[in-house]
Amino acid sequence: MRHPATVLLLLALAGALPAAAADNDVTKGFELLEAKRYDAALPYFKRELQEKQAKLGPDDPSLAVELNNLAEANRLAGRLDVAEGLYKRAITLDEKGGPKNAAGLATGLNNLALLYRTQGRLAEAEKLHARSLSLLEDALGPNQPEVARSLNNLAALYKQEGKFRQAHDLQVRAVSIAELTLGRKHPDTQQMQRNLAALGSTSAAKGPAEVAARKAAPPPRAPGKAALPPPDEPDPEPEPEMLPALSRGPAPEPKTAAPGNGRFAVQLAAVPASAQVAPEWQRLLKRFPQLRKLELQPPQSVEVAGKGTFYRVIAGPLASKVEAEALCASLSKAGGVCRPAGP
Repeated sequence: MRHPATVLLLLALAGALPAAAADNDVTKGFELLEAKRYDAALPYFKRELQEKQAKLGPDDPSLAVELNNLAEANRLAGRLDVAEGLYKRAITLDEKGGPKNAAGLATGLNNLALLYRTQGRLAEAEKLHARSLSLLEDALGPNQPEVARSLNNLAALYKQEGKFRQAHDLQVRAVSIAELTLGRKHPDTQQMQRNLAALGSTSAAKGPAEVAARKAAPPPRAPGKAALPPPDEPDPEPEPEMLPALSRGPAPEPKTAAPGNGRFAVQLAAVPASAQVAPEWQRLLKRFPQLRKLELQPPQSVEVAGKGTFYRVIAGPLASKVEAEALCASLSKAGGVCRPAGP
């Protein structure tokens, strides 16, 4: 998918914006990006980065968030050289930040890998995807939606390289984790299921000789058009890179509070250890600015047959079920997981 070229310039600000204005810029910028209005979003992200860089200097590790967002916008716009430089700077700052920046580093590595895949630099992309997956598993645990998306991305790369059995094994893991954490009806889970079905029906059984033959005799190209698939196979369905690419900005320290005047809340995730509830809330706040008006609620434990005990990540309070459902609809549209929780 390509969009009109987007140019994001780093200009000096006369003065820093108030915190509330910065939050509004971030929120509006993401709304415009999700609407694919890249040009209109530029001033908001420009102010966000300028303000933070003016306040903290160019080498603060937390700048990796804004740098990654600029890089991703450039990648989607086809400005690959600009994006590569921004990604590399973000990765350097995340590495400087140490273990607390592991999830952000994993996102930057994933996004740079997507860029390398676009350029046909598959060996470099494979190393980045593998490192991203390892960081996510260490930082979040093995049964998280981000891990499932990362597995899906690496499986897609293996398929692109003709490593079908490796791709199949990773895709099986991705689907299993997604079904557990996101549910069978989540769009990401369903896409991973389609990816697995495509591997099982077309590629997983192919041996090295078939792969080599396919590479040696590619189908003919029509002038000015991409190569067509061979006639004995259906048009391959594109595999979206579902690991969220845009970082959502630094989140405040999590607050845990009992529901106040509102009687409703929303469930956002389930994690296998109570100690993971607060870090997961931090991660969600970074990704979804609309959660900033809520507070983390006391976790609830639930037994999952054959899986053990999980702890629900719940945010609130919300005044009504209608408000909770509207928030969940907004989060789901943005790629999140959300379920209204009654009183």
